[in-house]
Amino acid sequence: METQEKRKLPKPALVVLGIILVAYLGGMIYSFLRFLPNTSFRGVDVSGMSAEAVNDVLKGEGLLIDVDQRSKTGRETVTETLDLAEVASAEIEYDTKGLINAQSHFLWFKSFFAPTEFEDIKATGSFDEKSLRLAVCGLHSQRKSTTLAPQDAHLKVIRGKIFVVPEVEGNVVDRELATEKIIEAAEALMSGEGNQRVDLRNLCTEPNVRETDASFIAKKEAFEELGQRKVTINTSSYNSVVLTGSDLINLFSDGENGLEAEESRLADYTQGIADYYYINRYEYLLYDDLFEKLKAALEGGLEEDVTVDASWYINYPTPRTNGNGSASFIEISIGQQYLWYYENGKMILSTPIVTGQAGVSPTPTGYFMVRQRDENARLVGKDYDLTVSYWMGIDNIGYYGIHDAPWRWDFGGNIYTYNGSHGCVNLPYWAAAQLFSRVKINVTEVYIYN
Repeated sequence: METQEKRKLPKPALVVLGIILVAYLGGMIYSFLRFLPNTSFRGVDVSGMSAEAVNDVLKGEGLLIDVDQRSKTGRETVTETLDLAEVASAEIEYDTKGLINAQSHFLWFKSFFAPTEFEDIKATGSFDEKSLRLAVCGLHSQRKSTTLAPQDAHLKVIRGKIFVVPEVEGNVVDRELATEKIIEAAEALMSGEGNQRVDLRNLCTEPNVRETDASFIAKKEAFEELGQRKVTINTSSYNSVVLTGSDLINLFSDGENGLEAEESRLADYTQGIADYYYINRYEYLLYDDLFEKLKAALEGGLEEDVTVDASWYINYPTPRTNGNGSASFIEISIGQQYLWYYENGKMILSTPIVTGQAGVSPTPTGYFMVRQRDENARLVGKDYDLTVSYWMGIDNIGYYGIHDAPWRWDFGGNIYTYNGSHGCVNLPYWAAAQLFSRVKINVTEVYIYN
């Protein structure tokens, strides 16, 4: 009887199987130590590299944030790069060991046939936020020299014509908003998301008013309608000033709440009217009253034509009223042949005088001002050539004045009716000397009456 023997694998097969087993185990061990073939991270081939080596490669990419900003003209993009390692002392460690551990260790041989691409990686890092905030201050969109603030569209009045000034977009980004976006990018970078890009172009502060806004168009139409209105200023019962067209438009500006009367322009216009109708300090148009009336009439624009009545101040000094309290005042009565001089309502001196003879060379009456003040003045006429010590001219032509008269021995009474002056007011020497020492050119007023 034959004995059956057990069938055994040939020795070469055992060798091959052993080699495969060793290779498999070696590949598995390798997958725990290095990245498998056909492995890349963010487009960089890391096949066969250790976790430490890949960490160094990733660190070599830097810690960068590209910041896109609008140029000052708004037509170009300005990109600046913040290197967190430089500006914020940033440091980072990538979890490359974790990626290696995440590899398919038991099916490592598949890497020869199917590439592996890693996109995300965890990381731990830190940066100095205070330093980063300071770095943001130096960006193009934050520096005063490289930014243009947004400007609202507005209407401008030039010589009574209305011009539309379009809005300016500007390129300023709110500091806190820009900082917030960049800190968010820095935190993402520190978490392993790689270098970042922040776009600030659409975060620029916008104008509040644009020329295409319905409210702006309505305001422009209101300005144009204003030019059709009329403001009548009655300066008296028989005289008036009519304000319309470009002159009226010129008194307004484009305000936050619509058309607004420009107070400085209105003040200048009112002052012009007051100056034109000024007679003297005793009779003049009341500026403040007219200004307030016009301001009230123009408030919020004009929906219809308006009429404003100007008010006047009339308060002429009358005899013996001490010059209405003026600083320096001379009162002369032809009928009484007397002169009184007042300062701030207090009489300083009084003296008899001689004036011109009525019908021959009368002394003018009315309100005057001392315009000249000369010592040793020569007076020359058809039948006289005299020198006086104190001359105080009271008109602009230098003909009538108040002066001493050394040729006279007496003053006052009715002397002027038969031996009057040539129209001037003659004073005793002592009175002329005292008066001359106190009067001031274009300050001392003179009131002469019959």
